[in-house]
Amino acid sequence: MRRDELTIGILFIIAGTMVLFLISYFYLILYVGIIMIIAGAFISYRGTHDDAMDYLRTRYARGEITLEQFNQIKQELEKK
Repeated sequence: MRRDELTIGILFIIAGTMVLFLISYFYLILYVGIIMIIAGAFISYRGTHDDAMDYLRTRYARGEITLEQFNQIKQELEKK
């Protein structure tokens, strides 16, 4: 009977360890997903800034705005 109790105890330790690893793995995946979402938001925000600068350069190249207007708008975009 002592041997059976020891075997059951070892099985509980192994099962508990596996459960802890699975829970840790779940939270690791969760944290990585949250970080990727936040990083994606910052990357997309920066992309809109670059798009605005490209559009501003295009307008200046076409002669639609003056150099003073270009510099003023550029400064405003760099603040954001």
